[in-house]
Amino acid sequence: MIAPLSRNRNYRLLWVSQALSEFGGSTVSIAFPLLALEITDSPATAGLVLGTGAATSVLIGLPAGALVDRWNRKTVMLSCHVASVIASLSLVVALLGSGVASVAHMVVVAIVFGVTGAMFAPAEMACLPNLVPDQQLSTAVSMNAARSNLAALSGTAVGGFLLAIGRFVPFAMDVLTRVTGFFALLFLRVPPRAAPRDPLTLSRLGHEMASGLRWMWRHRPIRVIALFATGLNLFFTAYYIIVIVIAQSRGASLGEIGIMIAMAGVGATLGAFIAPYVYRRLTPYLSIIGAFWMLTLLTPLVIFIEDVYLMGTLFAAMAFLVPTVNTTISTYQLLLTPDELRGRMNSVMGVAIGSAAAAGPALGGFLIEAVSDNDAVLLCAAGIGVVTVLGTISPTLRKFPSHAAAAEPDAVLRGLDLVAHGVGFRYGPHAEPVLRDVHLTVAHGEHLAVVGARGAGKSTLAAALAGLITPQQGTVTLDGVPVAGGPAGQRRALVALVPRHPCVLAGTLRKNVTYLAPEADDDRLAAAAEALGATGLFAGGLDAPATALSVGHRQLVALLRVYVSEAQVVVLDEATCHLDPATEEQVELAFRRRGSTLIVVAHRLSSATRADRVLLLDGDRSRLGRHDQLMDASAGYARMWAAWDVAPEIRDRVPALVGAGDETLARLRPWRHPLPAGR
Repeated sequence: MIAPLSRNRNYRLLWVSQALSEFGGSTVSIAFPLLALEITDSPATAGLVLGTGAATSVLIGLPAGALVDRWNRKTVMLSCHVASVIASLSLVVALLGSGVASVAHMVVVAIVFGVTGAMFAPAEMACLPNLVPDQQLSTAVSMNAARSNLAALSGTAVGGFLLAIGRFVPFAMDVLTRVTGFFALLFLRVPPRAAPRDPLTLSRLGHEMASGLRWMWRHRPIRVIALFATGLNLFFTAYYIIVIVIAQSRGASLGEIGIMIAMAGVGATLGAFIAPYVYRRLTPYLSIIGAFWMLTLLTPLVIFIEDVYLMGTLFAAMAFLVPTVNTTISTYQLLLTPDELRGRMNSVMGVAIGSAAAAGPALGGFLIEAVSDNDAVLLCAAGIGVVTVLGTISPTLRKFPSHAAAAEPDAVLRGLDLVAHGVGFRYGPHAEPVLRDVHLTVAHGEHLAVVGARGAGKSTLAAALAGLITPQQGTVTLDGVPVAGGPAGQRRALVALVPRHPCVLAGTLRKNVTYLAPEADDDRLAAAAEALGATGLFAGGLDAPATALSVGHRQLVALLRVYVSEAQVVVLDEATCHLDPATEEQVELAFRRRGSTLIVVAHRLSSATRADRVLLLDGDRSRLGRHDQLMDASAGYARMWAAWDVAPEIRDRVPALVGAGDETLARLRPWRHPLPAGR
């Protein structure tokens, strides 16, 4: 039974730490522009200070996500606390000393706040799935939203009061709360992550940012919900400004408008508390689209409302719906995103939604100036309505995975594409390249055969695709994430290579076969042996010693070891060369039925006829296509078959090649093996 979040020590520490820090930050968020206005007596200067922080947060957003995925996330959060404390403390010292702070000083402080905000948010969200069980992630996300709303409501209310006591007081409060939050965060236990071995450079940072963007764009569910969230945020923030202007034009005082905004904050807070219950009882599609439709229907009602408190009630009702959408979207993004990309995913979302939040008020102001108040409301309602209709008919949202499916441990592994881009490799600085500019995309679940003459680079390519070597040129990525350089344990969970001469451990057969899957029981091992045609291997029992095995049996042990593992990409580097052709075919078909991506460095050319596509490595060139396409388009591939004692009907297709190129045929003699029956 899973303990409630209230008894989760790590989550409790994170929540309390951030509640304190966000309260202090909210007092500063209201006091900072007022201080700038009071010191300079210039709205433009106050706007410069406020705008600098917002612009910094947006500009640093994408690099921040890449850095969060590269660095220790707890260290990032602690460092953000320290930097914010130093920034606020510098203002306290300046204001206590001379009573004023220079514009340059305030701008620097605003930049620091912008950077720390952009760094802390993705670090916290990326840590969250490692601190709470998947089943409680939606509750954790919504409780974080409730925490932020409560901190904003209370901090904003207190900030002006503290500023009236003394200019330095709000910033002293910020220092106090952040220092307390820092010490609470010190006791947080975050599971360790292996640091990348490659040094951080600007080009490397740019590559990692691009990898994160490519991953999000290629994953349609992530991309679609990001676009819908951005669109809704744009029109909702525009509507927010329009309603405030309408309330003021109808005679509402600044105090009444403040109460109206506070009512919206209360609605959002209550919505955050109720969001986990909605999330668990409705499908993601109904959660998102139901809230969208209710927002669409509520938006134009402000036209018919004169009383400011009724406007506040409407505002509160609309704000009540937003946390349900945010909780559903954020939870699924975290569940469907690999841990090593969560910082970048959250930063991209932050930049997109932050940009929409910045553009929304400008759009609202433009509409108020360009058309009548009622028309401005209707245009915003139409914008939200368009987003709602598109979401309603979106096949991606309609087919969104169920809560249980998204929470499965391997949910992030579905749909993995293995991509080699411009791969080049040589064994030594003065050696000839073994691989030159290889471009290859292997879709998840595809069966690829790799063929070529001896020395063409087949095993080198297999090692590069499995992440065992790092190419000197180009990259090999699994859904945008470099295969090489990551934690070995994590790589084994994704990619497995079986070599021609596999390692057999001292001990029993059971120890060898379950090395990558210690939890595998006897029934699972027996089913795997039957699928691979290896039942004879266990004739003496699973606990028999793995000694005096034939080379064929050693290969079967290695194949079984990978078959029972969770590996999603399997690379067989002539891993069946000591098995008979019928067993080789059975092994390949079994891995194909298993649902994983299968890459076979072919020992017998018959493997090529079973594959979806064939990659021919031929000196400086590589050719990719189906077996029948290469037979027609590649003379080298046809020669290989002609030299292989193949069936007469294939020999008849290439009569001119049989007698030509004796050196090539001689090189290819190692490929000669009898075809299995029917091939």
